[in-house]
Amino acid sequence: MLRRPHSFFLPAVVAFILAHSVASQDAPILAWGSDGYGAVSDTPTSADFVEVAIGWDHGLALKVDGSIVSWGRDDKGQVTNTPSGNDFVQVAGGALHSLALKSDGSIISWGYDGFGLVSSTPSGTDFVQVTAGANDSHALKADGSIVSWGRDAYGAVGDTPGGSGFVKIVGTSNGAIAIRSDSSIVAWGDDGSGQVSNAPTGTGFVQVAGGVGHSLGLKSDGSIASWGSDDIGRISNTPPGAGFVQVSEKYQQCLALKADGSIVVWGVDWGDTPEDVGLARVRAGKSFSLAFRGVDSDQDFLPDIREDVNGNGQVDAGETDALDQDTDDDGLSDGEEAGNSRVNSSWLQGPSGNFYRLAPPMNWSQASASARSGFFELASVHDEIEAKWLSNTFGSVNGSFWIGLHDFAGTFEWTDGSPVSYTRWAAGEPNTSFVAAYVGGPSSAERGFWYTEFGGVTPRPSVWEASGPEGPMTITDPLTWDSDYDSLSDGLEDGIDQIVWDGDLDGDGNPDVRGTDPAVFSPDAHPSSVTDPLDQDSDDDGISDGTEDANANGMKDVSETDGADPDTDEDGLPDGLEIGLTFGTLDTDGNVFIADSDPGTTTDPILIDTDGGGVPDGVEDHDRNGALNSWDTDPTNPGDEAFAVYLSGVIPGSSTHIEVWNGTPFETIIPAYSLSGSGPSATSIGLTLDLTRPIFLMNPFLTNGFGRGSVDGLSVPLTAPPGLPVWFQAVEIPLGSVLPPRASNPILIPIGAN
Repeated sequence: MLRRPHSFFLPAVVAFILAHSVASQDAPILAWGSDGYGAVSDTPTSADFVEVAIGWDHGLALKVDGSIVSWGRDDKGQVTNTPSGNDFVQVAGGALHSLALKSDGSIISWGYDGFGLVSSTPSGTDFVQVTAGANDSHALKADGSIVSWGRDAYGAVGDTPGGSGFVKIVGTSNGAIAIRSDSSIVAWGDDGSGQVSNAPTGTGFVQVAGGVGHSLGLKSDGSIASWGSDDIGRISNTPPGAGFVQVSEKYQQCLALKADGSIVVWGVDWGDTPEDVGLARVRAGKSFSLAFRGVDSDQDFLPDIREDVNGNGQVDAGETDALDQDTDDDGLSDGEEAGNSRVNSSWLQGPSGNFYRLAPPMNWSQASASARSGFFELASVHDEIEAKWLSNTFGSVNGSFWIGLHDFAGTFEWTDGSPVSYTRWAAGEPNTSFVAAYVGGPSSAERGFWYTEFGGVTPRPSVWEASGPEGPMTITDPLTWDSDYDSLSDGLEDGIDQIVWDGDLDGDGNPDVRGTDPAVFSPDAHPSSVTDPLDQDSDDDGISDGTEDANANGMKDVSETDGADPDTDEDGLPDGLEIGLTFGTLDTDGNVFIADSDPGTTTDPILIDTDGGGVPDGVEDHDRNGALNSWDTDPTNPGDEAFAVYLSGVIPGSSTHIEVWNGTPFETIIPAYSLSGSGPSATSIGLTLDLTRPIFLMNPFLTNGFGRGSVDGLSVPLTAPPGLPVWFQAVEIPLGSVLPPRASNPILIPIGAN
């Protein structure tokens, strides 16, 4: 299962790390490890570099003007024989030799000439990439074929795969690894630790690296594959999860670059790895390593080599603009968005480590297509733990829901292609052919078991699944002005009220690079009121942020509900329930959302008292389910207002907030509660309560001149466990008058509930 590809290759540098970004313009190359041969201390510090490479003990850097700088070990001419000229486009380093690709497609090599590393360099002008092993070299041609030369130990040269269709190569210690056009890999050369025979099969690889006896692969989901020798923990200490954008290995050190531009090290560790973020490249050597910040032409905290990924000087599909601070014109810089890390709260992590969420009701085919449109899948289940978790998590709130099991191909399979190793069929299921499966809800005879339906035509919620260990959509998308598709731009939801990225690189007050387009940007009229640009329904009231902010100005206007407040009118009922929603929008958290039990009866989410009778809607609908049940009064009928009580919640051993409405002015109110049941119980004052003995009385308080009253801090000394139901009722006892005592509506509320 794939996560949504929010330009995962982009490093993150949040806007406030200005000092690091400024420093990157002065010293883009960082070196650490052993300083033998001046490998660290002689690292060039000028700002005009676009790429770095590394040998075992020497470094190389390619300058903006196409010239090469080398430093470090020079016993074989690795430094002094560096070619002059400014027509180079790529450099690579071996153990004691180097090679470079020229702009005309030709190759030049220098340094150690053992095994013909220099003298046997192939001629021609149809090469597109070069790489080096320890004592072997490899080049990729424009037709997708590979040429190798140098030492043929372990078949590093002789076993080079023939044919075309290769798109990328990288040298290992004695051999190389290549990526095919279908994103699968092939390795050759030294196989002493399984570097070749244990190379992973399948597709999805975007980058590879290799050292002595061990190799790495970066997959399109940002996870790392590791194979070969496990000495120094090079396999067992491989960092888990996704979120990586580059891997590197030269000898016995492994490096990985995270999406925020920071470095993870395992294997041999020099001990002084830079703690910077926003780095663009990492290069592991034999005794020292390099990191590259890169040039940031538009000062958007995102190096050019991360924006123009293929280096062709154009803005291609999937790339941000290296000369535009704000590619999608949403008021947030590209680098700020790539570092705007947050997890969409609508996704819940399950026992498998993957993330799951509910999607709105639709038929099975629509649900599957909708999930895939976001690069997700319908949930697949592979053991009893997963099955029970799904049922308890989503079925308890939303009833039945679709999962990804189907037999449209004649046999049951999961939509993500994984094998069916576990099933949880209800009695008599599966009972038809060409069916889709769903998990039964509370109305099913065997809740939590799987059922089938011919064609899957009934609209039901579905559970989507995304690969872990990080939640999907952890950054806003610098290529999409509205990352959560709720019709509100990311900058507006984040509270950006003016264009701040003017692109004034030289400080003369005039924009040098175009940033946010004012014709596209939507400023926030109320920047202190924000919603989540990665959550369609930030307040989980069932209504999307864009629907609540209908005019898309970033503030709650008179006729709108508040996208940042689930209960706009503060009447105790969430907005979605008041307008009759039975299911929320795409990003509504099903564990927070309260569905309307009677969608035919609605109230006004902007008015605290829809019928104007003097009692809030949430007090009249005391169980807050949207239906007119016993003990409720009708929030749409002003003629049935009654003496009513409202509680904020019950926390054992703590205090609660109590309100009364429609009481007699200036009279005494005594709250009471019972843990035993709902009565009836006669009292000595001639009043029958809806409570069961023993009945506990709380401290009294007075109503005001309007018959309303409230008090905070009333102690509720309950020692019962959370979840135990408690019955509350208020008693009005007129003092010095002939009016009889009155009892309010009873309220049943679990301990710990709000």
